[in-house]
Amino acid sequence: MKVISDLKAETITEQVKEHVSPKACLDTDDSTSYRVLRTQYKYVDLKDNVAEHRPVKVVDKKQVGKVFPWVHVAISNAKRWILANHHDIKEEFLQFYLNEFCYKFNRRYFENATFDRLLLCAISYKNEFRYI
Repeated sequence: MKVISDLKAETITEQVKEHVSPKACLDTDDSTSYRVLRTQYKYVDLKDNVAEHRPVKVVDKKQVGKVFPWVHVAISNAKRWILANHHDIKEEFLQFYLNEFCYKFNRRYFENATFDRLLLCAISYKNEFRYI
């Protein structure tokens, strides 16, 4: 998750160039924000920056949650988590909150292995400092 200032095509295109591999295949909604008008007749599309771009147009509003279910789950969980834990947030810290949420969301199935992973890190760590 990345905080962006607006949904303009230029902003999204820059984020895709910076954070997405050129070999990636993107499944997105069919937003007009993914097309940038460079000249009078030439558009620069997301497909110019990635291997494949497959926009999905949702006609029926009831199907929105079924097209990209995990996107909607992650966004709604992030909103609920921020409101429940932080109550009120400052815009300047929003990216930090999203980073923390993504870290916890990606490790939601590691509960039982947390101690084992910590122990493994402690055992395998080799410091560079040597007492003389």
